[in-house]
Amino acid sequence: VPTDRALIEPGDIPAANMVFVLVAWASGAFLGGGTAARIARQAKRRLALIVGAFFLIAGVYNMATIPSPLWFWIVGILLFLPSAHLGAKVLGGPEEQ
Repeated sequence: VPTDRALIEPGDIPAANMVFVLVAWASGAFLGGGTAARIARQAKRRLALIVGAFFLIAGVYNMATIPSPLWFWIVGILLFLPSAHLGAKVLGGPEEQ
């Protein structure tokens, strides 16, 4: 596997490694969204989705700078916001009125 980013092709990185990255991204968005919702008194879901949007921006930047196959782009883009939303639902606690 080449180490120079300019020489890396999308198929050079093993799929298992890419799945591990997706799991790490989903975990980060889940915990980040849950933490934002837990800290917030109101607008828990909105704040969790903002955290998910930051993860999405960082993930797109990562996929743009490191060559990634199409399936990784699709799953990666669809992963962040639902993970953050789920984190808010599971970890966020009740909304204060």
